[in-house]
Amino acid sequence: MITNSVFMQKLEGLYLALQEEISKSEQGLSEKPIQQLITIRNELEQMKANKNYMPIFPMIIIDSWEHEDRLGQELMEIFTIYKRLNYKRKSP
Repeated sequence: MITNSVFMQKLEGLYLALQEEISKSEQGLSEKPIQQLITIRNELEQMKANKNYMPIFPMIIIDSWEHEDRLGQELMEIFTIYKRLNYKRKSP
């Protein structure tokens, strides 16, 4: 089971990777739209600060990124972990 501290470490690593991708996009070296990257970066900040926040970036990734995109896969993984940590199923 992943703990909150492990989640935060993974989130920080993804935040840095996303910053690098934003820089690449600004230089024309990435095919990903910069506005999508900025939106995702902002959502990662919200996820870090607010456990009740529900990001929309999974829809952005599913709808417009290549399925094999490594950054997209890692972002989807962090979203899954975030849901597990913050939205546990309630017993009937």
